[in-house]
Amino acid sequence: VDAVKTRTDPASFHQPPVVTHCYPNYISLTCEPFDGVNLTAEYHVPVSSALAGRFTFHNRSILPHNIRLEWSGLLSPLSGGEGMVAQTLEYSTVLQGRTAELAVIGFFSGGPAAAKGPYPGLTTQLELYPGATQTFQWSVAAMPSTTEAMELARATASRPWEAEIARCE
Repeated sequence: VDAVKTRTDPASFHQPPVVTHCYPNYISLTCEPFDGVNLTAEYHVPVSSALAGRFTFHNRSILPHNIRLEWSGLLSPLSGGEGMVAQTLEYSTVLQGRTAELAVIGFFSGGPAAAKGPYPGLTTQLELYPGATQTFQWSVAAMPSTTEAMELARATASRPWEAEIARCE
């Protein structure tokens, strides 16, 4: 049985991250965290109160890969705020926090569970068979109320990426 391999530091990746596209509100990077597994990480700022991201994994090897993706968030709240915690909100497990007058929501597609690591986070498992591709979208939104932040986070995560990128280009 192979030992579990963890990659958190890009310096330990099989191939380090390389910036492939860079625009004022969009950046794309590619890397190979494990031999044979390509990752494209995209970050987009569609509005001033939200950030969106997309992770696309592609297994170009002849072996299946089981990957646990963990997405963590830290928030140092201002007066009267709360740090991030994973909790269920509107049938989704999200990261939720508050700083000063803003509710902050971190939303991750694919039905994640609360992570058990040292930091608040969400986690999901994927089985990546040879030649398979899998994409996860995420977003972080900050609005005056938790309901507004959740609505913006969901809407931001489901934006049409290809159209957004075409506009940036």
